[in-house]
Amino acid sequence: MTDASLVLTLDASTPQCVLALGRIEGTTHTLLATDIAAARGRQASAALSQRLPSLLREVGLEPSDLAAVGCGVGPGMFTGVRVAIATAKGIALGLGVPAIGVSTLAAVAATPLGPEAPSLRLALLDARRAEVYAGLYRVDARGVIRQQGDVCAPLEQVLRTLEEPVAAVGPGVEPYAETLGAHARVATLAPAPGPSSEGLWAATASAWPERTEAATLAAVYLRQSYAELGLNPPKRPFVKSPFVD
Repeated sequence: MTDASLVLTLDASTPQCVLALGRIEGTTHTLLATDIAAARGRQASAALSQRLPSLLREVGLEPSDLAAVGCGVGPGMFTGVRVAIATAKGIALGLGVPAIGVSTLAAVAATPLGPEAPSLRLALLDARRAEVYAGLYRVDARGVIRQQGDVCAPLEQVLRTLEEPVAAVGPGVEPYAETLGAHARVATLAPAPGPSSEGLWAATASAWPERTEAATLAAVYLRQSYAELGLNPPKRPFVKSPFVD
């Protein structure tokens, strides 16, 4: 019999590809099984196709038991985001269940930290080009609550918006550790390679009321790719084939 609250969620927006499977019953959400491993670019698709069935088998469940499929929609690695969304859409559409779009920054913000860390989290991913992907979230007993819109901007611009102590967490912390450590509002530095399974699950559970039709699941890039900006010109000049008119 289908469990109406069983949810599978995944994220491949960072080099850390994360899967989480859990049950949501009212305001209670229970994490049942997790899988986390490095996966870059095209490797993410192979990893997901192999690991998703394994995760379900681990707890003796079938895809037909799922009530919804969650997915990290970015920002992050363009290829990884697309792979994760395509995978989540395929599963949800095939099963006829809704999808849950989850900000990767919300999942990063929900990384378990010690009790001394502020509940206000500044989630950071290194966006390169002297910018970061940043999201400000309150993480407490109520869930993972967005405080302002996710942005792509220089770190200094992001830090100017802080009005109370935060825990800076995520892959974007290490590259900017000196700047973050010197800022009066940054109380805790928590470098991490990407979302944890627990963080992804907590963010998914918080987004549960916002589940929607799988076809509407869309990537959140926050800015254009290098190719769209024309920053990746061909390495070799174009040469027309003599065999083509």
